[in-house]
Amino acid sequence: MSRNTIRTWAYRIGAYRIARPLLVLGVGAWTVGCSSLLQAAETGEAQALSLRGNEAALAQDFAAAATWWRKAAAAGHAPAANSLGVMYQNGGEGVPPDFAQALYWYRLAAEAGDLNAMYNLGYMYDNALGVPARDPGEAARWYRLAAERGEVKGQVGLGLLLGNGDLGAPDFAGALDWLGRAAAQGSAKGRTALGAMYEEGLGVAPDYRRSFDLYRQAAEQGYAKGRFNLGLAYDLARGVARDPVEAIRWYRLAAEQGEPKSAFNLAIMLQTGDGVAADPTEAARWYRLAADKGEAKAAFNLGILHLDGDGEGVAADRTEALHWLKRAAATLPPGPQRDDAAALVEDLSR
Repeated sequence: MSRNTIRTWAYRIGAYRIARPLLVLGVGAWTVGCSSLLQAAETGEAQALSLRGNEAALAQDFAAAATWWRKAAAAGHAPAANSLGVMYQNGGEGVPPDFAQALYWYRLAAEAGDLNAMYNLGYMYDNALGVPARDPGEAARWYRLAAERGEVKGQVGLGLLLGNGDLGAPDFAGALDWLGRAAAQGSAKGRTALGAMYEEGLGVAPDYRRSFDLYRQAAEQGYAKGRFNLGLAYDLARGVARDPVEAIRWYRLAAEQGEPKSAFNLAIMLQTGDGVAADPTEAARWYRLAADKGEAKAAFNLGILHLDGDGEGVAADRTEALHWLKRAAATLPPGPQRDDAAALVEDLSR
């Protein structure tokens, strides 16, 4: 294949559909209820022990925080048990990472009524952490317990499981309900996921303007995926007149937060001079960020950019081109682009 027949694949990445929830840390408020493992009622002593743990954590003394929280949890303080779960899940903060221990402490706190722990326990099952395999049904049970009590992260988690069809056939009506509740409470993740459903017409008539409004709300809250989707709306004129300058602004904000699809689209616009003066050097920087985060199309475009250079800031570099094209050939889905990457790798390896 002649390399002159290869053109940069300036594909826009489609909007995120429904993304998995991210763990949200934090110590929740005590909720009425006790399990057999947390029989003691909350006492002034337990509260004091938990506060000592909070103070130690604020002072960055996580080993001491773990000690105080463990004592508070033993005295019946559910939020302290949840905090221990967070520490064991993350590791490196006073305790070694141990998903089994995280699951244990989350369960203690969740069964005692702690809403954050209910969500975190659901997250563990949702992502196969501390359990043999992913269990969407058990994840949904804990998400639902939190969601029905108004916990916004649980509402988002349950909505995503329903909308993605993780519990059987996709339940778009259920997803719209729970994501709508989360969005009404101000959840940026909920607003982004709900916007994607309106954009794609999942369980509802497609409504680009509604999706645009939801993306803007999430973007203005600083949520990277909301910013990406808002940039895409301006880029593709979905719910708003096309505005490449605004698209670049939101893509850049999301890319600066490490969002790879946004970095890829930003690089395309910088390379082609869409809404901005062409800047292949800056484009290469964003392609690299996206490629390093697993965006295979970015690896392809970066390889092509290094193959011939741009005559200005990006020099032709056969070794660098081969590196990125090999990565693209190994990670792109089957199709013409992967075939082109493989053919170029074969050509450059001779």
